[in-house]
Amino acid sequence: MPEEIKDKLIKLRDAVPVDKEYRWESKEKLHITICFLGDVDENKISQIEDILEKANMFYNFQCDIPKFGITTMPPKHKILYAPVSSDQILFRLANYFSESLENLDILTDKKLLKAHITLLRAKASLDAGFITTISSAQCEKFSFMANEVILYESVLSSGGSTYKKLKSIYLSN
Repeated sequence: MPEEIKDKLIKLRDAVPVDKEYRWESKEKLHITICFLGDVDENKISQIEDILEKANMFYNFQCDIPKFGITTMPPKHKILYAPVSSDQILFRLANYFSESLENLDILTDKKLLKAHITLLRAKASLDAGFITTISSAQCEKFSFMANEVILYESVLSSGGSTYKKLKSIYLSN
C-alpha cells in the first residue's frame, strides 16, 4: 500500500473519538493480506520466494477502500478493518499463490478472499459506543494502484506481532 494511503487511514482512524484504550495496528503493519501461510518449514522459504518471483507476470491492480468494518472472530475477538475492493487481478493473484503453495504441501485458506486491511485487534469485546461511533464514521473512499507484493515473516510475542520483510516483487505495468 502506498504510504499516503496508510497516512490517510491513520488520520481518519485517529479522528474517531474513543473512550477506551485500544491497541491500533501501527502504520508499518498496515497491509492487504493476499495469502496467509501460517507456520512454514524454513527449508521451504526459498521455494516460496521463487513462487513470489514468478508473480511479476501479474499486472498492477486498482484497490478501493470505501469504509470501515467490524467483524467478530470466535470466541470474543473483535477486529476493526477497512475492506478492500479490487478487480479480478487480486483474486487471480491469490489463487496463483494458493495453487502454487499447495504444490509445496503448504495449505492455504480456500475460502473466497475477503481483502481487507486490519486496523485494530482486540482480545476483549469492543465497547458498544466505540462500535457505534466507528460504524457511523464518514470514510472518504480511498483508491490506489497496488504494484508490489511482499513476503513477510510474522513473529508473535506477548506485545503483539512484528513483521519482517523477506522478499518483495513489483507487478507488471
